[in-house]
Amino acid sequence: MPDAYSGFGGIAQYNRDLLDALLSSDRIEKIVSLTRHFPDSGLSFEPPSANLVQYFLPGKMPRYVMAALGHAMKLRPDVILCGHINLLPVAALLKKLTGTFLILEAYGIEAWKRQRGLRSWGTQQADLTIAISRFTRERLMSWSGIQPHQIRVVPNAVHLNDYSSGDKPDYLVQRYGVEGKLVLLTVGRLPGHERYKGQDRIIALLPKLTTRFPNLVYMIVGDGDDRARLEAVVSTLGVEDHVIFTGRISEEEKIDHYNLADAYAMPSTSEGFGFVFLEAAA
Repeated sequence: MPDAYSGFGGIAQYNRDLLDALLSSDRIEKIVSLTRHFPDSGLSFEPPSANLVQYFLPGKMPRYVMAALGHAMKLRPDVILCGHINLLPVAALLKKLTGTFLILEAYGIEAWKRQRGLRSWGTQQADLTIAISRFTRERLMSWSGIQPHQIRVVPNAVHLNDYSSGDKPDYLVQRYGVEGKLVLLTVGRLPGHERYKGQDRIIALLPKLTTRFPNLVYMIVGDGDDRARLEAVVSTLGVEDHVIFTGRISEEEKIDHYNLADAYAMPSTSEGFGFVFLEAAA
């Protein structure tokens, strides 16, 4: 898996919920998770069961392949769950060597475009594919040759108790100095390869927006290596007084940040699911 209990973002959340559901079953004896990243700092996500064993294997792919091969040959698992199409060549190889039932997880953008070489071959080795949405299901089938009976939609879990509307939290109003301000919010990671989320488009509109709404503040929740570029754009446009970069926030504070906002905007051109839109509307 790329991320689960060790990371932030939509894919990590989806994988946590999926593993939580599996671990709640008395039919599951053990799950071994081979994660491609070290845990992000400040995480508080704990697996719900000791039946999950996690190994963190960042770095070069050969190390990951050897570790996966070693665990597969030792454990002889009943199921291999591949959490990202980029890892599919490894998962398909393990299936060939062990004869294990292989499930591919298709989250979003990475599964929409035609894959070549080993990734394309790997889609044909999956015994079952689970897609996060009907849209991802259709896009994946359009190029992969996966048949309708081989793919199922398994949508995001919904934690109804985690969402509620309410007044603007005083502690956040004071933290960010937004008393009497009109807060426009975007929540999302800021990696350079995910510029499609559209924070820069909103920043580009701020000179016009703030002319009409002088008390407007654009709050960007999230962090990543693209933040420096966005901050430079803000400075170039001279709208520093109208933009707040909060950095990464805790899950416990996320709903309060939604309640702090007067409006939510994210003009994204591509989303695997766009769970933040549902969170903002809850």
